[in-house]
Amino acid sequence: MIIPLVFRIGLEGISIFKKQSKLVEMDSKAYHSYLKQYYKYRKVINYIITPICFAIYVYGLSLLFPFFKKEFSQGFYTYLLFSGVISLLIIAAIIIRGILKENTFYKEILRDS
Repeated sequence: MIIPLVFRIGLEGISIFKKQSKLVEMDSKAYHSYLKQYYKYRKVINYIITPICFAIYVYGLSLLFPFFKKEFSQGFYTYLLFSGVISLLIIAAIIIRGILKENTFYKEILRDS
């Protein structure tokens, strides 16, 4: 469960670092062209890698619930079940919001060309 999260966080960090380092190296026109390529790459991350990582995390969490049911009281298990589902929904909403924000920015870049 932790591996997809660490992978996704690492990928995000590398992506941000590359984008910022290119800003220093390029002039405005070249950077604008680079941003187009960057956001195409981000689409791959957002629409392929992120859903896979999220699905692996959900699958891992679902594998833990039978152990939780066996080890914890019924009340605490119910709490874990509801809080887990609510947390996953909130995380999914945050991810979707971020993807929509990036898509809006990408469309603005394409429109300005």
